[in-house]
Amino acid sequence: MADANTLTEKERIFADEYIKTTNATQSAIKAGYAENSASVTGSKMLRKPKVRQYIDAVMNERSKNTIATADEVIEPKQPSCWVNGTCYLLTR
Repeated sequence: MADANTLTEKERIFADEYIKTTNATQSAIKAGYAENSASVTGSKMLRKPKVRQYIDAVMNERSKNTIATADEVIEPKQPSCWVNGTCYLLTR
């Protein structure tokens, strides 16, 4: 696994921004790369093995600490009804 110390400063900033946003173009811009080539740069950064390994390792570690998946948040286990912004759990 690549750690943050093996990345250049720009690579680390790019990777950390990408982990937050999953937007390679904006992450490249935040890392200080030229806006007019940020899309290409972002794509290239994601193909660099040490950058990709760092991103994957951090995202995998974060997923271990996930309390609920997006599907579980969107689809509650118990039926509910929303009225005027308030959620009422339905019981049988």
